Amino acid sequence: IVMWPHRALTVRTAFRIARDDEAVYVGVVCEDPDPAPARPAVPPEEDGQMFRNDVVELFFDPVGTGFSHYQFMVGRRGDTGALFYFENGN
Repeated sequence: IVMWPHRALTVRTAFRIARDDEAVYVGVVCEDPDPAPARPAVPPEEDGQMFRNDVVELFFDPVGTGFSHYQFMVGRRGDTGALFYFENGN
């Protein structure tokens, strides 16, 4: 679990990862003592910057070079997002 710099971990987050020959399975439990102030999903006009909200993000680098990754996001309201990032090494 990676937290943004200068943010203290104040509640418990647990996860499990499993795989088989066809898929990777991820389960995440994020405790939240005060879920009421959930921000709404990020509207499309904000360029899909879903990561600015309360989300769980998973990053997979299947090649292992650090130059590209798949990013999957799930928000507290059930909104989802997926991105592929590729950097040519420059």
